[in-house]
Amino acid sequence: MTRARDLAAFVSNADGDIKFDTDTLFIDSSANRVGIGETAPATDLHISSTANPAISIEDTDNGFAATTLQVENGGRDLDITVPQDTIFTQGSTEAMRILSNGNVGIGTAAPDTKLHVEGNLLVDAYNNAGVDGGIFLREGFLTTAQPSVTLWDMSNSGASADGLSLNANDGIRFMNGGSERMRIDNNGIVTKPNQPAFSVGVSANNWSTGTSGTLVPFDNEHVDVGNYFNTSTYKYTIPVSGRYFWSIMINRLTDSRFDLSLYRNGNRIRSLEIRQTNGSSNQWQIESASGVYNFSQNDVLDWRISAISAQGSSMIDGSGHTFDNWNMHLIG
Repeated sequence: MTRARDLAAFVSNADGDIKFDTDTLFIDSSANRVGIGETAPATDLHISSTANPAISIEDTDNGFAATTLQVENGGRDLDITVPQDTIFTQGSTEAMRILSNGNVGIGTAAPDTKLHVEGNLLVDAYNNAGVDGGIFLREGFLTTAQPSVTLWDMSNSGASADGLSLNANDGIRFMNGGSERMRIDNNGIVTKPNQPAFSVGVSANNWSTGTSGTLVPFDNEHVDVGNYFNTSTYKYTIPVSGRYFWSIMINRLTDSRFDLSLYRNGNRIRSLEIRQTNGSSNQWQIESASGVYNFSQNDVLDWRISAISAQGSSMIDGSGHTFDNWNMHLIG
């Protein structure tokens, strides 16, 4: 009889406010609002609880996990659990997507890293008064607040921003195409494993200058990074444009004079006069020269005998690639 009277009272009052228990469910008929745990709903659906109120929506007919939207008042957390991707749309355009594996994409629907941004990215920490800001990467094993790498360090401690700062505890490596191109170690030493460089010598103990135009037979490699020196033609092909330092040393034996010249693409660009001054033969006399030139990619360099005195050809002492050397490397 009690349940019948309660039901009759509910039906007779259905055109006004409806309340179950004290505040389990309250329908405000004048404002068309529903309160759960709230007798004075302030919005269309107003949920109040001291036990972290939540709304759960679950589709049980297709085997997917529950879809849950949960908002915690105290912690101001938003917990969204979905079986597949979470998509945020601005207007009619997708703005951000979170894949089921946790990857976040902004401007892309297929992020392949934890954060994948298609488009420009600005991190502005300069106005964060009194706090150094920027992009920080910290290795997981570190227990201190010190980041292992700071990509951009903006500081308010000075009059202007600090600029670009790389702070790597184990040195800095620059990679390209899966290979290391440059390294800066903890002591500030810069190494470039593929920096163009070579050092070559003449393998013969003695060789003759022959006639004008004879190439110096640099046929013995000491160093040839990248294999751009041809020991068959005695020529070097510039692999990359830039400023190169070069040096040459020649040891002459016989009493005569000749000019030794550096050629680029068949044109002479530098000459070195080699002359015996003691007036006798079989005396060692070492001549050397060095310089810095700008070269372009695919320039071809070689050393040639460019002029010979009346005495005729000279005998050059290579001493098995010990004395006659041509060295060169890219400096910038």
